[in-house]
Amino acid sequence: ARGMIARCSLPSMLAMFAAAKLVALLVFASGFLLTRVELTDKSACGDFRVEDARGAAEGDNMLAGCWTSTPLDKVVVLIIDGARFDFAAPASELHLTRDFEADVKEPLELAKLRSIGEILEKDGPVTSELFRFVADPPTTTQQRLKGILTGGLPTFVDVSKSFGGAVLSEDNVIAQCAANGRRVAFAGDDTWLELFRATHFAAGATPFPSFNVKDLDTVDNGVRQHVMARLEVPEKWDLLIGHFLGVDHAGHTFGVDSAAMRRKVSENDADVRAVVAAMSSDAGFDKTMLIVMGDHGMTLHGDHGGGSAEETDSFLFAYHPRAAALRCGGASANETSSTSRTAKPLTGAFERMPQIDFAPTVSLLLGVPIPFGNLGTVRRRFWEIAHAREVLNRGAGDGWLDERYLAATQVTAAQVWRYLTRYAAKAGNPFAALDWSFLEDLYGTASDASIDGTNSDLSDFEKAQLFSRFLFTAANLARAQWVQFGTGKMILGLVLLTLTIGVQGFVLYKHWGSPGVAAEPRRNRTNQIKALVVVVSALVAFAGRTSNSFIEAEGSVMHFLFATFAITRLVEALARAHTNAFAWKVKAKSAIGLLACNAALQHLGATWVKEESLDDDSSSFSWGVSSSREAGFLPPVLLGALAVMPLICARALKLVDGSRGLRAAVAAALAGVGARALSSGAAVKALAVVTGARAVSTFAADVHAYLPVGVYSACFLASFVFAPGVSHRVPASKTETSQIVASARAAAWSVLPVLVMLFGKRGALWGTLALAQASCLASAVGDDGIDENNENGGDDETMESDANNCGAHDVTVYSNPVDDLTLAWGWYLMTSQLFFAGGHRCAFDGLHFACAFTGFTEFNFFIMGALLAMNTWSGNIVACTLLPDAVSQMVPCLEGNQSPRSTRAAFQRALARVALAYSLFTSIGVLVSTAFVARERRHLMVWAIFAPKFAFEACGIVVSEALMVAGVAGA
Repeated sequence: ARGMIARCSLPSMLAMFAAAKLVALLVFASGFLLTRVELTDKSACGDFRVEDARGAAEGDNMLAGCWTSTPLDKVVVLIIDGARFDFAAPASELHLTRDFEADVKEPLELAKLRSIGEILEKDGPVTSELFRFVADPPTTTQQRLKGILTGGLPTFVDVSKSFGGAVLSEDNVIAQCAANGRRVAFAGDDTWLELFRATHFAAGATPFPSFNVKDLDTVDNGVRQHVMARLEVPEKWDLLIGHFLGVDHAGHTFGVDSAAMRRKVSENDADVRAVVAAMSSDAGFDKTMLIVMGDHGMTLHGDHGGGSAEETDSFLFAYHPRAAALRCGGASANETSSTSRTAKPLTGAFERMPQIDFAPTVSLLLGVPIPFGNLGTVRRRFWEIAHAREVLNRGAGDGWLDERYLAATQVTAAQVWRYLTRYAAKAGNPFAALDWSFLEDLYGTASDASIDGTNSDLSDFEKAQLFSRFLFTAANLARAQWVQFGTGKMILGLVLLTLTIGVQGFVLYKHWGSPGVAAEPRRNRTNQIKALVVVVSALVAFAGRTSNSFIEAEGSVMHFLFATFAITRLVEALARAHTNAFAWKVKAKSAIGLLACNAALQHLGATWVKEESLDDDSSSFSWGVSSSREAGFLPPVLLGALAVMPLICARALKLVDGSRGLRAAVAAALAGVGARALSSGAAVKALAVVTGARAVSTFAADVHAYLPVGVYSACFLASFVFAPGVSHRVPASKTETSQIVASARAAAWSVLPVLVMLFGKRGALWGTLALAQASCLASAVGDDGIDENNENGGDDETMESDANNCGAHDVTVYSNPVDDLTLAWGWYLMTSQLFFAGGHRCAFDGLHFACAFTGFTEFNFFIMGALLAMNTWSGNIVACTLLPDAVSQMVPCLEGNQSPRSTRAAFQRALARVALAYSLFTSIGVLVSTAFVARERRHLMVWAIFAPKFAFEACGIVVSEALMVAGVAGA
């Protein structure tokens, strides 16, 4: 085995392990992230006989429908993408605050759609109602549209289809309208044209590009014009849909508490008022209902995709404008009195409406069949608003409304039961035997009660409640059991991953037996303590992955573990003070540097906000400032970080020969980053105001928009033209570790300007702290040979002289295998820490989508995906590219009179140990997360917390392994 390992190069070994892990994860994912089986059956008008469903004639003003009669002939739907529930709630006892520090809470005033509150207050509950519109995760636009229009439940893997999906094959409201002669007119998000064909929109479709999250106005302006024009010709359409995107884009780019968000919500508020005014004054809308709704919510940072209440809870406002207008400002004598809902507190005041209930409710109101795969029910209050004109004219007594609602719930229950039985026959029964038997009993009881002459003592209202109970139970059981996991594939994937990690551990063990220099006996006890600290810390970190509370607080935990790691370095330095007077000072300074960098990075991540999140007319430039306390000191710190980065670059590349072109390209890129940050600063704004010259603002805006292209170009030249040719100025005859060190530094600095720019105004501070921390980490671990004869401890300025004198002096710097393990563990902690310090979380709402459009306005899947991946896994990029450089600081040369070949061999062994151990730690973390998510696949929080954690870690290890292979390839 040792001979086989010796014949295999380190890059080859890492590549093989990476490929095996990728295969294992793909096998596991194919079993875990299965979508439910999609049935292509379609509902038809003749599926359920109308007379069987609704009995006798339905009244004078009803229109014929496929399964039931309907009081409406048209529906207008306005979708405000990303609108939170509290944007529409007219009154609230919930006071939102933004917590920046333990002792600082700033009140948060959200933008409001005030027109909705005014309508609820003025017109009362007969003609209007506000629902808490609750989505099933994932809360991405395409999956929400699927759930809303089909009445079905999406699965977690569907989130991968949110960026360019196929035509919706399942039965849905739009397809039913097209098949049954209902004319649909649409304008807005072009996602609709990915799900449907143009022929579905008989009254016309006007899509607008949706992926440029920095464009707040193009889509909204187009929708506004289209909707108002269509309202002037109501005879040409039956269903009018307008899908606004400005609020969602404002959230992604600026956050919820921003001037941009307040402007967009205010514009949509004006849109609602304009539509209500047009419908209220036109008799052509006598039988028309207005629905204003969001498709999902968003976090305070403006992102979405996960399963938190902020992301899942949007609103649906149901309104009958003509019925309200015909009341002439006074309630009908037949109208039942009701307390205005605006007087109730926000929490629990408004009825919850799952989004799957939209499809059956609107389908029946449009007179078309309910989609075949629907699992929702018809909402009673929604049904009442649709009948508002009759309620005002006839009153809600005499049971006529109960009779109609019974008909609606009866045909909905029949459709749901048909779907469940067909699904069980074609794809296997997803429910447990007891659950299925319970559903059978519920449906049988409700059906028997609705038969004429049976259970005559039950009212229509009570009969409808029986069907509703069946429908609610079926939906809840489906949410818990719907996904069919491929258990065999999941087990196979876990076995493959475990075997791969076992083999990698064996290879590491074989490398462990080949230290650069034999350890002295006095160090044995110290090494045991070091190894124990690493093992205990690793157990804590990996065991935490089995807790949802740990995952939610993982950022703080990783910063704590890294601080603990730094403290152990400091304690070891103090313990060695009596044996090496100089070494302990170097190590202590490095440990203190680690603690300082960790504290700064933790604060940076905890207070991360969207760029330009303050008001546009703010007198102080935001610089990503998240609270007033930071406004005074943070901008100078960020400016200082921008200024110091070129100095750090010059120092790092000083000894890299042939790097003139590289340094010029990196310097140009850093200059572009700095100029772009300054172009939107307070000084430029002040100059524009003082001079009154619009050209100043225009020029600054152009600079801000086009400089990224220059930065990308400079970094491309640095990475692919200049970096491959660099070499170290130290003569190769003295040290052969130079080439890989030079390549590592060149690779790191070739990509760093892009990472800094993608992070925005705080990027320079993040980059400076990351570089300083990486340097301190290597010094804090690999100090065993530092003494008065080598007082600079591997400093760049003395590395050349140290190398030239290697063999002439008693330099005792060597690689201790336990130190290699310690460095690998510290490097693993740093990678996770940098992830959270960049404002990320293991959740889809933690992705910084706006950064993908830095320098671009048109969506390109590959470019945007690459930029988003670079931003998300920037910590992995920094860690993997700088790892060889860190190892070189621990092994600059060996004890006296050793040959350059021995020096290189020691470096290779140390690099192999560190790289294998670092990869092993990462893999174990992924294994624990994978095993736990498999075990808890039926857990309530699996799709909200555990599955996103698995997805992020799986993608992260792929990025890390690929970068690791590339980083050590020059060894």
